[in-house]
Amino acid sequence: MSSGTRDDQGISQDDYKILNVKFSSWCDDRSHEGLFNRLKCTYSDLLDNATFSRINKDKKTIDLLNALHAAGRLSRNNLKLLHDTITITNQVGLREELENLLPPLSNVEISSFTQHRQTVLKFFSNLSDKDVDSINARFNDPIKQYSDRWDMLFDLEKCRGIIDEVKWNKFIEDLEKIGLKVKAPAQTTGQNPAHTTAQAPAHITQASAHTTAQAPAHTTQASAQTTAQALAQTTQNPGPDLPDGRLTENSVLLQNEDEVIRQDPPENPRPRESNEEEEEEEEEEQKCLKDNWKNIVAISCIVLAFVFAILAIVLRESIPAVIGNNIVVFCSIVGLIIVVYKMATEKKNENKERNKKYTTDDST
Repeated sequence: MSSGTRDDQGISQDDYKILNVKFSSWCDDRSHEGLFNRLKCTYSDLLDNATFSRINKDKKTIDLLNALHAAGRLSRNNLKLLHDTITITNQVGLREELENLLPPLSNVEISSFTQHRQTVLKFFSNLSDKDVDSINARFNDPIKQYSDRWDMLFDLEKCRGIIDEVKWNKFIEDLEKIGLKVKAPAQTTGQNPAHTTAQAPAHITQASAHTTAQAPAHTTQASAQTTAQALAQTTQNPGPDLPDGRLTENSVLLQNEDEVIRQDPPENPRPRESNEEEEEEEEEEQKCLKDNWKNIVAISCIVLAFVFAILAIVLRESIPAVIGNNIVVFCSIVGLIIVVYKMATEKKNENKERNKKYTTDDST
């Protein structure tokens, strides 16, 4: 310990101040490596946006520690946060630097940060520079000029809300869509992982693996035997489907260990004949509509021919005879063409229906 005295509840106030100064000095000397921005992401869940906005002006680690102290996260009686910070940021040299000021702890499990926070930090630590550029291009158009990957993480997380515990799996899926080969554990909500360790104890992991690898054989055999007996009993006992107990083709047999459940299939879909009838009706309506338009055009042309003929007679002095006669002839010809075309079309349809009827009779 330093020259400051230590009370029963923690280190002394003098030692606490010296500890914060040395911790901050170490981190500020490595700001060019992105350590300050990494600390901001590490403490992302512990401080609000207003505090980070104020701290960003000077970018001093001591401001971070003072804010954590003011928020009740750090004190001379509770130094667990500093221990966990050193572990999660992998600053081995800093632990050695502070070994005379930072009392060792019997419990080395990380409890100051949630499992999600640990996952995010580890994931971004393992990204390559090319991966960072790809993520920048995926979520920014145009791309932003971040100082480092931690600056980008802080922007995506705290400023824009693209990353959080609920959206983490979707974020990973987005990265896979752009070709990043990421390996990140899926996040599960509804837990309180603040007291979750970075790694499970070895004896628990080994015990779980041993139990899974050596499952009792008689358990599997008993399950199979129970299922077979249930199926045999269902076949022997008459059921509601047929008098002899056999299942109809429309019944579905489901087995769930010692239960056999009959599940009726869904109702039959709508008959195909009704759909064909509807299509024929629609075609008939469209055909009638076309015929009506043809009739209207033909009648209009004939009426126009008569109108121009009358006008030519009445206004024979004002309108040259050649022009009047040409208009009358043109309208008459158009009207006659439409009438003839309509009659030919109807005749063709009648022949088509007659041939169809004969074909149907022959097949019958």
